[in-house]
Amino acid sequence: MPTRNEIVVSIPSIDRRVDVGCIGGLLQTCHLYHHTDFFCGNSDIALARNEIAHRFVEYSDFPWLVMIDSDIEFNPSDWELLWEGDEDIVTCAYSKKIIGEKPAEYGLGFTRVHRSVFERLRDLRMEDGKEALPRFYLKGDVMCAYFTSGPSHDSRWVGEDKSFFIRASLLNGCTCRVERRTTLRHIGAFPFHYPEQIPRSVIGKFIPRDEYDAIDDSDKTVGQ
Repeated sequence: MPTRNEIVVSIPSIDRRVDVGCIGGLLQTCHLYHHTDFFCGNSDIALARNEIAHRFVEYSDFPWLVMIDSDIEFNPSDWELLWEGDEDIVTCAYSKKIIGEKPAEYGLGFTRVHRSVFERLRDLRMEDGKEALPRFYLKGDVMCAYFTSGPSHDSRWVGEDKSFFIRASLLNGCTCRVERRTTLRHIGAFPFHYPEQIPRSVIGKFIPRDEYDAIDDSDKTVGQ
């Protein structure tokens, strides 16, 4: 694991609220990173992530950026798993806030990225020499669109998280790993556990008591 002076944590928050479980994780691991950069007030998550990356690449010299969403609860064990291996990118799987949906495996809710990934994407050129990633003007700066969302060539919607991983895959030698051993919680109407979608204590609220009691304890999960 890198030293604390090599890591900065950035958290986007639309309305300046950060879940207490996220704050708890930050407090338990604060000795392992330099500081937390709270990026608040931007309701466009793709734009917020681009501003975070721009500020990280152009206005800091930290080797590592850790992106944590404000509604992700984590613990020190999750942090340790995030830092296993020497990959350029490690992203941790977590449950979506939709009952029955498969977990998000290429989201950005709990992800570390080495600055070289952003720098190489920024400098990537097409065969004709043009910049491979689009640019835009904002707050007096020219920013690189590392994260975009919109329809794909095959008529699917691609979110800002998937688009980032697709672009990173264009870089020769860029290594990426999906970590599936974490126990993150995605906070919504209740904590959506990973790898379980619904905690056992909540399942009883969705089905009659006699049906819940009849279920074997090992099966009292939904959406695995």
